[in-house]
Amino acid sequence: MLVRTSYEAAPTWVRAVALSLAFGAFWVLSQKLLLAHDWGETLASGALASAIYGIVVGPVAAKKRRLARTEAGLDALPVHQQRTALRAARRGPTPTDPEVRHAALRLAAQRRDRIHAQRVLATTILAAAAAASALAALASSPWWWAATAMFAGLLASQLTETRRLHHRITLLQTRR
Repeated sequence: MLVRTSYEAAPTWVRAVALSLAFGAFWVLSQKLLLAHDWGETLASGALASAIYGIVVGPVAAKKRRLARTEAGLDALPVHQQRTALRAARRGPTPTDPEVRHAALRLAAQRRDRIHAQRVLATTILAAAAAASALAALASSPWWWAATAMFAGLLASQLTETRRLHHRITLLQTRR
């Protein structure tokens, strides 16, 4: 819980660096394990990909985050109540403060609406990626099974998240 709360409260540049480092690590592992490139080339391309990803995705993610927080009314709450609303939108006890509960409800509804709008495209892409990586595992390297498992896990998460959010929204609405 501490890591999630700290990440949620982190400045934009910290979040951009964290995203780019995670992407860079994924890039290096995929290049080294799946394509068997040498370490020098892999690390150089990973550093470049990580930097480009951080520069492009960091500001976009920050803008979307600011917009979502503003629309949910988090800016009007003190910092400790913002953290409570962010946590309550995902899990945990329902806040007793009506303002915090309402902000958590708006955050959960925003996330549900975003997932609902992207469900067909995301499900199609993840299913196709899982199938393609399974075929690659059968045809070339067994390392592709790791990619298959990752895509299948993301697909399962995509399919269950809407139901979980619906349950969370119902809980936040009924606790008055």
